[in-house]
Amino acid sequence: QQAAGYQNIPAEVVQKTFILFVFPTDHTSPFHMRNVLASLDIIFFDSAGKVVSVQRMDPDPQKLWSAGGTYRYALEGPAGFAADHGLGTESRLELPLP
Repeated sequence: QQAAGYQNIPAEVVQKTFILFVFPTDHTSPFHMRNVLASLDIIFFDSAGKVVSVQRMDPDPQKLWSAGGTYRYALEGPAGFAADHGLGTESRLELPLP
């Protein structure tokens, strides 16, 4: 399911929900928007919860989005969420991180 993300999910659901991807080790793999019906923000976090990169992803089956470095977590949500809430490289993910 992790690989599927928002694929084939109705745009109205995508615009109201978030997906947090949690990886057991640091990653550099890019994300794609194949079969995703709405634009998204993606926020990449390192293993300490610090933001590595914030990007807007628009539906484009050919394009890949990369963090530009290693990340442990990736949060996908409605396009514009990061800007609307002032999320940037000074932001942190606060979870009970291991």
